[in-house]
Amino acid sequence: MRDRKKARAMRPILALSIAAVGTMVAAGAAAQGTTRKPSKAVPAATTRPGATEAPTPKATAVSRATEPVATEQRSTSTDTRSGAMAAYNKALAERRLEASSALSPLVIRERLLEAQELSGAGRRDEVIANLVRLVESPRFADYADSEEGHAATYALGDALASAGAHEPARGYLKRLLPISPSDTYARRAVRRLAEIAIDTENIAPILEDLRAVPAAGQPPETRGEIAYLNGRARQLSGDPDGAFKFFAEVGIESRFWAQSVYLSGMIEVERGRMKEGENLFCKVADPGRADKTAPFFADEKFFAVRDLARLALGRVAHEQFRFDDSRYYY
Repeated sequence: MRDRKKARAMRPILALSIAAVGTMVAAGAAAQGTTRKPSKAVPAATTRPGATEAPTPKATAVSRATEPVATEQRSTSTDTRSGAMAAYNKALAERRLEASSALSPLVIRERLLEAQELSGAGRRDEVIANLVRLVESPRFADYADSEEGHAATYALGDALASAGAHEPARGYLKRLLPISPSDTYARRAVRRLAEIAIDTENIAPILEDLRAVPAAGQPPETRGEIAYLNGRARQLSGDPDGAFKFFAEVGIESRFWAQSVYLSGMIEVERGRMKEGENLFCKVADPGRADKTAPFFADEKFFAVRDLARLALGRVAHEQFRFDDSRYYY
């Protein structure tokens, strides 16, 4: 009987939470719509890897450490509490639902499992509503620095990013950056923020967020994420030398290794250094590279970038009148 009363009490709260989530997602989508620009078609041999990665040439960016690139950043707030979210949490407090709900690491794990089940069923609004209720609970502060707390914070940021609410997603993911770089959820937060930067074609604010990552103890994949974003930022700002330097810092452990080597080859070709560019393309196009790289570090874009590298090799050979080599690469 008590469960039925609580369920009836939760109905208006759930309706309010879903409305709040809808407002947040709509705001994120509107913000995204004002910054994204359709990319222009380019020849295959000069296409940069990952159609979803390449920002428009007019995008601005900023470097991370000692050599900043001047840029005009958006004045969009990353506040995770919109007016609708504030109203939702106020309603919970007025009904004293939080006061009657004990919180513990076990409860947090159970709620994360429930969120996974809802996500699998496609009930995204409910996933976000439940995670907001968990993470914004006054009792959550006691567990925010635990492994379960990190998992819940990351899950909420990831869910918001998947829903297109990139600004509030950044707000939650940034909470994980100052902790140890070796922490699983800190690494995942860096990775997710890099994906947001690429998806929104707005690298500068993400690089500013990533300044919070401690410089000491960064694992190779985290260094690769940051170096790649800095390289893209430099390239888009018209600084090929700076971009080349950052791309060289992306190690083979990074999922962006193939993209970095390919773009480095493009820079060399644009400089007129055909031989050096060809050598870089060969690193990516090597038939044995997939066995060494893809199963461990590369993502699904590796094979698309490899094909682009082979097309680039064919184009370089064609420009040098090595038609047999060009036919072989094509």
